[in-house]
Amino acid sequence: MHSTLTRRAFSQIAAGTVLGGGLLEAAIQEVETEATLSPETIKALLDHIGYPAEDGEIEMLKPMLEEMVEALQKIRNFEIPLELEPSFVFHADR
Repeated sequence: MHSTLTRRAFSQIAAGTVLGGGLLEAAIQEVETEATLSPETIKALLDHIGYPAEDGEIEMLKPMLEEMVEALQKIRNFEIPLELEPSFVFHADR
């Protein structure tokens, strides 16, 4: 029996756990080439974070996972201009 996975818990797990490793790289590549995630990739992502989803849940979570993967790719592709002044300056302890 599964416990209910809230959106907040899903976001925390996805941001903390899925970010690492080749599984995310494979998902990003799949979204870039196929414009969608396969059920197998979705199941692997969910299994990786410790949430063994059933078939009906996979279809429900598919749009959220695809959106998350696209957002992560946009963040990774964002370039900070070199002329941008930093918001914080850290000094060595004296």
